Amino acid sequence: MEFKVQGTPLSRLTVDANYAHINRAITYDFADNPVVSQNTTTINLFTILPPLPKNKVVGTASIRLPHQVLGIISARYEGGITLQDTTYATTSPLSHPFGESFGTMDLGVIAPIYKRMTVQAGIKNLLDRSYYDVAGYPEEGRNWFVNLRYQF
Repeated sequence: MEFKVQGTPLSRLTVDANYAHINRAITYDFADNPVVSQNTTTINLFTILPPLPKNKVVGTASIRLPHQVLGIISARYEGGITLQDTTYATTSPLSHPFGESFGTMDLGVIAPIYKRMTVQAGIKNLLDRSYYDVAGYPEEGRNWFVNLRYQF
Protein backbone atom coordinates (compact mmCIF):
# COMPACT_ATOMS: atom_id res chain seq x y z
CA MET A 1 0.00 0.00 0.00
CA GLU A 2 1.27 3.46 -0.80
CA PHE A 3 -0.18 6.86 -0.02
CA LYS A 4 1.12 10.27 -1.14
CA VAL A 5 0.01 13.82 -0.36
CA GLN A 6 1.44 16.85 -2.12
CA GLY A 7 0.56 20.49 -1.78
CA THR A 8 1.67 24.08 -2.19
CA PRO A 9 0.72 25.92 1.02
CA LEU A 10 2.64 29.01 -0.17
CA SER A 11 3.38 30.08 -3.73
CA ARG A 12 7.11 29.35 -3.35
CA LEU A 13 6.81 26.30 -1.08
CA THR A 14 5.94 22.74 -2.14
CA VAL A 15 5.65 19.91 0.38
CA ASP A 16 4.92 16.24 -0.09
CA ALA A 17 4.68 13.24 2.17
CA ASN A 18 4.71 9.60 1.14
CA TYR A 19 3.90 6.52 3.22
CA ALA A 20 4.42 2.94 2.03
CA HIS A 21 3.57 -0.31 3.81
CA ILE A 22 4.91 -3.61 2.51
CA ASN A 23 3.79 -6.88 4.06
CA ARG A 24 5.27 -9.75 2.11
CA ALA A 25 5.47 -13.41 2.89
CA ILE A 26 7.16 -15.79 0.49
CA THR A 27 6.80 -19.54 0.62
CA TYR A 28 8.27 -22.14 -1.68
CA ASP A 29 6.52 -25.40 -2.51
CA PHE A 30 8.97 -27.80 -4.12
CA ALA A 31 6.36 -30.58 -4.38
CA ASP A 32 5.32 -29.24 -7.79
CA ASN A 33 8.87 -29.33 -9.15
CA PRO A 34 10.18 -32.94 -9.36
CA VAL A 35 13.64 -31.78 -10.50
CA VAL A 36 14.36 -30.10 -7.15
CA SER A 37 15.18 -32.28 -4.16
CA GLN A 38 13.01 -31.39 -1.17
CA ASN A 39 15.59 -32.90 1.19
CA THR A 40 18.78 -31.16 0.02
CA THR A 41 17.48 -27.76 -1.05
CA THR A 42 17.68 -24.84 1.32
CA ILE A 43 16.86 -21.27 0.48
CA ASN A 44 18.08 -18.22 2.32
CA LEU A 45 15.51 -15.51 1.66
CA PHE A 46 17.88 -12.85 2.97
CA THR A 47 20.28 -13.40 0.06
CA ILE A 48 17.58 -13.81 -2.59
CA LEU A 49 15.47 -10.83 -1.64
CA PRO A 50 16.75 -7.46 -0.47
CA PRO A 51 15.55 -6.46 2.98
CA LEU A 52 12.60 -4.15 2.46
CA PRO A 53 11.16 -1.98 5.19
CA LYS A 54 7.69 -2.82 6.39
CA ASN A 55 6.98 0.90 6.85
CA LYS A 56 8.58 3.78 4.98
CA VAL A 57 7.81 7.48 5.35
CA VAL A 58 9.41 10.20 3.21
CA GLY A 59 8.73 13.91 3.54
CA THR A 60 10.14 16.60 1.27
CA ALA A 61 9.86 20.38 1.23
CA SER A 62 11.23 22.55 -1.55
CA ILE A 63 11.27 26.33 -1.62
CA ARG A 64 11.92 28.62 -4.56
CA LEU A 65 14.44 31.27 -3.55
CA PRO A 66 15.46 34.40 -5.46
CA HIS A 67 17.38 33.99 -8.75
CA GLN A 68 15.62 30.64 -9.50
CA VAL A 69 17.50 28.84 -6.71
CA LEU A 70 15.67 25.84 -5.26
CA GLY A 71 16.25 24.71 -1.65
CA ILE A 72 15.25 21.15 -0.70
CA ILE A 73 14.98 19.35 2.64
CA SER A 74 14.05 15.69 2.84
CA ALA A 75 13.45 13.35 5.78
CA ARG A 76 13.10 9.57 5.57
CA TYR A 77 12.15 6.88 8.08
CA GLU A 78 12.28 3.15 7.41
CA GLY A 79 11.10 0.62 10.00
CA GLY A 80 10.42 -3.07 10.29
CA ILE A 81 13.48 -4.15 8.31
CA THR A 82 14.62 -7.71 9.06
CA LEU A 83 18.36 -8.28 8.65
CA GLN A 84 20.26 -11.55 8.86
CA ASP A 85 23.49 -11.57 10.87
CA THR A 86 26.07 -12.93 8.43
CA THR A 87 28.59 -13.80 11.18
CA TYR A 88 27.11 -17.29 11.51
CA ALA A 89 25.79 -19.77 8.97
CA THR A 90 22.00 -19.64 8.66
CA THR A 91 21.90 -23.23 9.95
CA SER A 92 23.70 -22.26 13.18
CA PRO A 93 21.63 -21.87 16.37
CA LEU A 94 23.53 -18.59 16.92
CA SER A 95 22.15 -17.11 13.69
CA HIS A 96 19.16 -14.89 14.39
CA PRO A 97 17.52 -12.28 12.18
CA PHE A 98 17.17 -8.90 13.87
CA GLY A 99 15.13 -5.77 13.30
CA GLU A 100 16.44 -2.45 12.12
CA SER A 101 14.82 1.00 11.89
CA PHE A 102 16.40 4.29 10.96
CA GLY A 103 15.74 7.86 9.90
CA THR A 104 17.82 10.25 7.83
CA MET A 105 17.64 13.88 6.75
CA ASP A 106 19.10 15.45 3.62
CA LEU A 107 19.59 19.08 2.55
CA GLY A 108 20.21 20.32 -0.97
CA VAL A 109 20.18 23.31 -3.27
CA ILE A 110 19.87 23.60 -7.05
CA ALA A 111 21.04 26.82 -8.71
CA PRO A 112 21.19 27.85 -12.36
CA ILE A 113 24.64 28.94 -13.49
CA TYR A 114 24.33 29.41 -17.27
CA LYS A 115 21.38 29.02 -19.65
CA ARG A 116 20.52 25.28 -19.35
CA MET A 117 23.25 24.44 -16.84
CA THR A 118 22.67 24.01 -13.11
CA VAL A 119 24.75 23.10 -10.11
CA GLN A 120 23.33 20.89 -7.38
CA ALA A 121 24.96 20.61 -3.96
CA GLY A 122 23.90 19.15 -0.66
CA ILE A 123 24.46 17.02 2.40
CA LYS A 124 23.07 13.50 2.76
CA ASN A 125 22.47 11.93 6.17
CA LEU A 126 22.85 15.34 7.82
CA LEU A 127 22.50 13.95 11.37
CA ASP A 128 25.18 11.29 10.65
CA ARG A 129 22.88 8.37 11.53
CA SER A 130 24.48 4.91 11.49
CA TYR A 131 22.21 2.41 9.76
CA TYR A 132 22.28 -0.81 7.75
CA ASP A 133 20.42 -1.95 4.64
CA VAL A 134 22.35 -5.25 4.78
CA ALA A 135 23.71 -6.69 8.04
CA GLY A 136 27.45 -6.15 8.41
CA TYR A 137 27.60 -3.47 5.69
CA PRO A 138 26.93 -0.02 7.18
CA GLU A 139 25.61 2.73 4.94
CA GLU A 140 27.54 5.97 4.53
CA GLY A 141 27.50 8.47 7.34
CA ARG A 142 27.18 12.18 6.66
CA ASN A 143 28.43 12.98 3.17
CA TRP A 144 28.18 15.82 0.71
CA PHE A 145 27.81 16.02 -3.04
CA VAL A 146 28.14 18.47 -5.92
CA ASN A 147 26.63 17.79 -9.35
CA LEU A 148 26.86 19.83 -12.53
CA ARG A 149 23.96 19.28 -14.94
CA TYR A 150 23.39 20.40 -18.49
CA GLN A 151 20.07 19.93 -20.26
CA PHE A 152 20.37 19.19 -23.99
